[in-house]
Amino acid sequence: MKLLQHTYRRTVLGLLPVLLLGSLFSYWMIQYISYEEADEYLGYEMDRIVLYHQRYDQLPDDHRIAALFPDVALSQAFYRDTLILEPADNELVPYRELHFPLIHKGQSFVVVLRHLLPGRDDVVQGTVWIVLGLVFLIGLMVWLMLSGVNQRIWKPFYQTLHRLNAFKLSEPLPVLPVTDIDEFARLNTTLDRLLRKAKEDFRHNKEFSENLSHELQTHLAVMRTSMEQLLNQSNRDQREMEQLSRVYQSLMRLSKTQRSLALLSRIGNWEYEQAADVDMLRVVERTLRLFQEAIELRSLSLSQELHACVLRMDPGLADILVENLVKNAVKHNVDQGQIRVFLSDQCLCVENTGDASIENPQQLTRRYAKGKTGNMGLGLYIVQEICQLYGFRLEIQNLQNLYRFEVYFCSINN
Repeated sequence: MKLLQHTYRRTVLGLLPVLLLGSLFSYWMIQYISYEEADEYLGYEMDRIVLYHQRYDQLPDDHRIAALFPDVALSQAFYRDTLILEPADNELVPYRELHFPLIHKGQSFVVVLRHLLPGRDDVVQGTVWIVLGLVFLIGLMVWLMLSGVNQRIWKPFYQTLHRLNAFKLSEPLPVLPVTDIDEFARLNTTLDRLLRKAKEDFRHNKEFSENLSHELQTHLAVMRTSMEQLLNQSNRDQREMEQLSRVYQSLMRLSKTQRSLALLSRIGNWEYEQAADVDMLRVVERTLRLFQEAIELRSLSLSQELHACVLRMDPGLADILVENLVKNAVKHNVDQGQIRVFLSDQCLCVENTGDASIENPQQLTRRYAKGKTGNMGLGLYIVQEICQLYGFRLEIQNLQNLYRFEVYFCSINN
């Protein structure tokens, strides 16, 4: 949820108790004003009647006396509420009454004046309309103020966020916007310092990785050449040849691991940015031809269903993605097993028979995951890293001695 939406929600939640108390206050105020006006009106009527009676010794012609009770003594005037049935609506209507004493020709009278009051339902309805009107006006003003103020105040923040999202460590440092808001200025200063430190660390790590990879590759090449020369010498016994062969195989695995780690480092450093339209159909066909001999040596049954598919990605990584999936299907298959390759514009699916002892197939994408035949290496981990780089989704399923590796391209195509 965006910050502005959080602001709206918190503002509304903060206004709810205020609106509730405001509704009760409005109801009480309407009631109070109604009684105040009614009592004031009745008081003026009483004074007019008493003054007219004192002057002319009779009641005025236009008087509005509701009732007159003779021979009743009353010490002082008082107000009270009453309900009177209204025949037209067949409901009780509230009235405010004023009772006051009057002596006419030596006889005591109690005069009753009456004034209509708004009904309780009318007061409630009026309160509701007032509160709804206030809610609408307050909500409109809050929305206009917050929208306008937030867009102006938070503009530097969103500019900073946009430049950070577009920033890559391999590119120059972004120029953060200048603002007169102290908090945003401190934020930009802190971010600039952190980005400079991160870029410097990135440069050092990249140089270290490149230097290490270069040095390892050089010495591994020398060692491999020397081992091949030793193996080609014919004056060695069987035991020495076996030992040299094991050393040579370990050396080849080390060389392969070095290349894989260097590849992972380059992927992590976003060095594969030469995106182009890659024909995945040709990539898959080329990879299957590459492993055709290995498939025939293990007597594997290959079935394929390939359709046209074009992706926007680095061509080298496209080859590595497909090669690692196919190589995994060949290497960790069973003799006389099966391989099925399916390609569409939405996904690449590679299935192979294999050991069913792995309960959680997703663990195969971890570095150096263990399988029944030993270490699984870095192949599937590299596949996962490539998928994360381009927003693909990798799914692995174990279906009773059948492993299914599916790479969905939907997120990038959409």
